[in-house]
Amino acid sequence: MREMMKKLALLLTLILSGCSLIEKTSFRAPSSTGSSCFQKVGIFHSELSRDELEGRVLALRENLGVRNLLIDQNARVFDRASQVAVPNSEGEYDLIEIYGRPVKQDGQFYINFKESPDDLILSRYPVELLKEKYIENFSYEFNRGDFILMPSVSKSVTLDSYYTPWKIMDIEGDKINIRHRKGKKRVVSWGEIFDHNFFLTNDEQNLVQSFFSNGGKGELFYYEPRVENELSYRGLYIYVEDLPDFERMGEDFDFVFNDHRSYKKSKELLDKDLSLFWTTNQKGFYGFHANANSHYNQALIVERTKYAKKATITLTPNADTATIIHEQRHFEDNVTKAINETMSKTSAILHEKDLFDEEFYLILHKFLLEQRAYSTEFRFVDEATFDDKQMKLFKGPGFEMELGESSYYGIKRQHSSDVFRSLYFAGLNQKLKDFDPDVAKALVLEFSKACIDHELTRCSDLFRKYLE
Repeated sequence: MREMMKKLALLLTLILSGCSLIEKTSFRAPSSTGSSCFQKVGIFHSELSRDELEGRVLALRENLGVRNLLIDQNARVFDRASQVAVPNSEGEYDLIEIYGRPVKQDGQFYINFKESPDDLILSRYPVELLKEKYIENFSYEFNRGDFILMPSVSKSVTLDSYYTPWKIMDIEGDKINIRHRKGKKRVVSWGEIFDHNFFLTNDEQNLVQSFFSNGGKGELFYYEPRVENELSYRGLYIYVEDLPDFERMGEDFDFVFNDHRSYKKSKELLDKDLSLFWTTNQKGFYGFHANANSHYNQALIVERTKYAKKATITLTPNADTATIIHEQRHFEDNVTKAINETMSKTSAILHEKDLFDEEFYLILHKFLLEQRAYSTEFRFVDEATFDDKQMKLFKGPGFEMELGESSYYGIKRQHSSDVFRSLYFAGLNQKLKDFDPDVAKALVLEFSKACIDHELTRCSDLFRKYLE
């Protein structure tokens, strides 16, 4: 009865918009006259006006330097989409870009989609109607042995952002027999599978299949950013309990690992007092470390006590051995509080001169932490023995190159050096110019000494050039 009432409510929406059900479920681009039924049913429920939403996303594009940002009617910002091929009324298929997971509004679920190329605000469309059009094609995407996501349940409560992987054991029409790795079995419909899987990107689907079909163990969650500068983190993550068997992966290994050496280094992380996560290459980073009190970690915890209030390291298939060593240094520095003494001295200098500025202090703190991590990474590259018969794919902005290991890590080292200079040293150098020269010199001398104490000669050399 409840499902029937939902469909009646959707049908009423269509009738009030002046469209028939057949017209309504066609994903054709709106006509130049604006008479498209799909355009008419675009539901707009927002506390902000269209002008306010457009102003916000344009400002964020400028501030974050990301030109493809779009905004939905809840003022959430997106930078990437999943795609579905939906049959239209002409017997062909339209490729629809869907942004994020479904949105609940007045008891109904809607997708966010981009209606036309110039739109800044995402349009909405009822999930139930999308399902009717797409469900047959969707079912063809899965086979016996594939893994699907189903919501996690804790204390009889389904957790909205958390999922467990289930293996498809058999398919009998609309009855799909699935099994959890702990042996529990269920029978579900394609509609149920659709609800929890259709919004995944191709990369996310590939990661799930490659990770779990080759023996990986873990659970999954979908991260929704809490602050705008973390929007690139949005998407599916695996909480790793055990890594896949590298030898079983074959051609699939590049969906999860950079190479065999990075696999072994990743395995070592499971023995440390941290939570290890895996995600796709779509987010613009190779890997990152996050302290327990970060926005990111707090969002992961929710009710899931197994994640605890631990530091995390998150890796992608692009994470090579140098990346993992870099992030491990961040973790160890956080545990040992390696730079606390240096930062205390720096704080004292700033307070003594009545110039303490929290933003500047945080820049200094980040600079020293990153310099320690990059130096550890560079030391590995300088001292390791590489096999040039082992080819690796280096991915830069807009290009890819296949290289032998030594060439790969040589270019990666230079790339990392450029990132450090442009992101961290340049920012610190610019901030120092705001201070009186004598104060700046005192700070630089203190940090130069700290670099030497921490055996960071490259850091010391950078400061020496500043002093000159």
